[in-house]
Amino acid sequence: MKLHAMGIGYRHDENFRIFRPEGSGDNLLVIFRTPAFAVVGNVRVELPADSAVLYKKTALQEYGAVGVEYVNDWVHFECDEADTFFGRLGIRFGEPVFGVPASAGSILELLKLESISDTPKSRECTGLLIRLLIAEVFGGGSGAAGVAQREGVPAPCGG
Repeated sequence: MKLHAMGIGYRHDENFRIFRPEGSGDNLLVIFRTPAFAVVGNVRVELPADSAVLYKKTALQEYGAVGVEYVNDWVHFECDEADTFFGRLGIRFGEPVFGVPASAGSILELLKLESISDTPKSRECTGLLIRLLIAEVFGGGSGAAGVAQREGVPAPCGG
């Protein structure tokens, strides 16, 4: 996985909205730190704080504030969407999960530090940290349509 850009704790007003009908051209993980909305399967869904959505690079991205200040973390990256990593952990693109663990913030901070590092290992490490972040966020929360009700899939990273 290759990091393109990221942001931690980005704040916007109560009217903030993203609308990308054909995606952003890369994969996107959005962690909603405040209540928000996201369009899932052409339906607007209200999401509580500490929810997340993982988008495919060409998928509709529509999300934003619900009348209060909006805060999110985000990671634009490149990956092989058919990678067995996603299937092994039961991770589904485009479906929200709830209850993002606090450890996600620590992983994001490590990802930020590694992304500005100028060492031969930094690209490899950023890829591993993106995988860890996705595993933590989507491996432990409870998701829409039973996403978190994955029988037979072990909890990632001992979580």
